[in-house]
Amino acid sequence: MHVACALALFFVATSSPTPLVSHVRSTDRALTAQLADGCRRSPTLRALVERLDASDLFVHVEAGRRLGGGYLQFAESTAHGRYARVIVDVDLDVSQLIAVIAHELRHATEIAEAPEIVDRASFQAFYERIGTRRTRCSSGPACYETAAAEDAAAAVFREICGRSVPPGGLRTHW
Repeated sequence: MHVACALALFFVATSSPTPLVSHVRSTDRALTAQLADGCRRSPTLRALVERLDASDLFVHVEAGRRLGGGYLQFAESTAHGRYARVIVDVDLDVSQLIAVIAHELRHATEIAEAPEIVDRASFQAFYERIGTRRTRCSSGPACYETAAAEDAAAAVFREICGRSVPPGGLRTHW
């Protein structure tokens, strides 16, 4: 499985901006390399990518700045699949960046496992049902968090760094 994740992300890095290999994609070479490194070092991140690869959800990971974390947006649903966009703060240190990517990919797996999510309204209704509303939100009218995404970020951070999350926690949202 290590090889499958690394190969999928390698093809993403070396092929066209819309490869057919992995459902987790980026046109940013640095992010693609960090995803591949994260999959190699973290069983949790690798499992998230594998779950997404087995789903109908395609996730495009993009670089952002001054976010202090990341966020996910549901983009659309078509006859060929569903699409989401993840934006992460590339100014974070690498270990925290990979943990934030894992956090957002865990949200993506929540969507992948909920076939009723087909548009932004059903996306919001889903998170109103399973999530906790965040008071601080810059990505839209409402932001939600789940314990599963927080746990995924903490697990990946531990796997990569060999230590627990810092006392102040990880900044996985903004």
